[in-house]
Amino acid sequence: MLNPVAGGPETLRDWQERVESIAHDCPIRVIAHPGEAEALARNAVEEGFVRIVAAGGDGTVNHVANGIAGTNAALGLLPLGTVNVFAMELGLPAHNLQVCWSIIQDGNVRLVDLPSANGKHFVQLAGVGLDAQVVKETSLAFKRSFGPLSYLISAAQIAARKPPKLF
Repeated sequence: MLNPVAGGPETLRDWQERVESIAHDCPIRVIAHPGEAEALARNAVEEGFVRIVAAGGDGTVNHVANGIAGTNAALGLLPLGTVNVFAMELGLPAHNLQVCWSIIQDGNVRLVDLPSANGKHFVQLAGVGLDAQVVKETSLAFKRSFGPLSYLISAAQIAARKPPKLF
């Protein structure tokens, strides 16, 4: 599942060429919108695929994880996002697609918890308050301009606002 808007300023063709160069004979599904990754991952499992690879950022990983939750399919990661927190937590080299692909091909599997809240699974964290607001308000354009720093800038902007009144 390739998210064409993940990470930096590369175009869809750039990302697709990079992924195709390492994943030679594997079908690549380019997702048109975030929710589509979940449905495509679910369909891939139903078609008999046992390894589903999320090529994108943390959001893409979460959507694909929701698509394969409750199955025996393994989730592979090609970290293409802005920060790639989950990939870093697993010790994967950010943006080194060849090494990540080798790990997937070698069948290296690490079991992780897959908690859920409000009917949705998540792979690394769930937040409320400031961190949730930062993720919600940090736009794609802002992430492309400032990379990982965009989250810190958004946090400072949100924290500087007048707090809501509690009744």
